[in-house]
Amino acid sequence: MDFDLESLLGFLPQSGPYHYDCMKVLTTNNQLVALAQKVDGIYTAAVFAGLTTYPELQSNLYRLEALVHGFLVLSSGKNKPTINEIIEAFSSLRNTPVESAEDPAENVFVSLVYNNQGNFCTFEGLWESSAFFLQRFLDVLESMPDSTWFVQLKRRVLALLKLSDALVSRCELEKYSIGSQLPLDNIPDYLLENITSLPNRIKFTLQDLINLGIEQGDLIPFVLNLSDCDHLVQESPCTTLLEKHPIIVSNNEWYVMLPSAISPAIRIFVAEEV
Repeated sequence: MDFDLESLLGFLPQSGPYHYDCMKVLTTNNQLVALAQKVDGIYTAAVFAGLTTYPELQSNLYRLEALVHGFLVLSSGKNKPTINEIIEAFSSLRNTPVESAEDPAENVFVSLVYNNQGNFCTFEGLWESSAFFLQRFLDVLESMPDSTWFVQLKRRVLALLKLSDALVSRCELEKYSIGSQLPLDNIPDYLLENITSLPNRIKFTLQDLINLGIEQGDLIPFVLNLSDCDHLVQESPCTTLLEKHPIIVSNNEWYVMLPSAISPAIRIFVAEEV
């Protein structure tokens, strides 16, 4: 099926997870701000990013992703958070618009897309019909010629798809798996028993990338520079920089800070490039 540019743009995300001023809610939460000033932002954000990969917390994804954004913006400390501090941060958003946005899950937790290179699992996340629209973009890419510029475009999209599939596999999840139907009031204790393992769920080393056949340069379009994290507080609540660039690199380690944003990140990247 042929697509023109106008049709392609029609498949861009029209609304994101945050249909209220999420960052204002976070930055005016005194309890959360005080906690953030004590802890390392990247590490703490990675803890909550790791929690987003558990099906048990699918219906809490609004809150978890808001906390990822919040700690990247607010944190100025060097400490690793304790279990009690993670619980405190999660609880600090009770009775706020963030909690109100935690609707029951209506999608599967993990979806499947494909191209001529194979099948790839993605986290469905908060975006409506996320995998469906991603598949439309992959179909468009398949129809593009194999000239130098298009080959590079396809290679970069393939790199992020490989990373997504590896992340799902690492979390021992299967295609079309489902998660919790209703938001939980608290993070289950067993998910926090080994808190240091949570960042490792979404962290990849250079050797990991090599083993996956991924050139690190192909992931650069999806990397958010650390210097840009401060800009998150000024952004539109519909599409943040982190949703367009869901990877953060620190000390040669690659963190997928928003696993569910891989689909919108690819769609926005392709639309902007063409």
